[in-house]
Amino acid sequence: MKTRVVLFIAGTLSAASCGQSSSSCADLAGPGCGHSLVGVESVLVTPTSSTVKVGATVQLTVAVNTTPSNFTYSATWSSSDTTAATVNSTGLVTAKASSSGVAICVTTNATGYANVENCATVVVTP
Repeated sequence: MKTRVVLFIAGTLSAASCGQSSSSCADLAGPGCGHSLVGVESVLVTPTSSTVKVGATVQLTVAVNTTPSNFTYSATWSSSDTTAATVNSTGLVTAKASSSGVAICVTTNATGYANVENCATVVVTP
């Protein structure tokens, strides 16, 4: 499994795929490089799937794992189909119209680091 690592080293942006042979890996952090990953490591949205009726809501939550634990980032929620379901800035999903599956995603943003995204599926029934 390759892990893309993006971080600032001496004021410049550097990147490498660790987990396979790479001479530049020694200078970067990440799995397979012998150093700790820096930034957002993972994003988990729960519940991972929900079924709601039109007009109802469901609250999604996000757990973000970072190193160091006080790493600063922002998170943005989005819907793949806003005619079927919308999501607000706190992860509250409102069902608007029937759909066999809407991807509700949260993306973390941190200056100079790769964005990390995870999604849940919301099925909207009449």
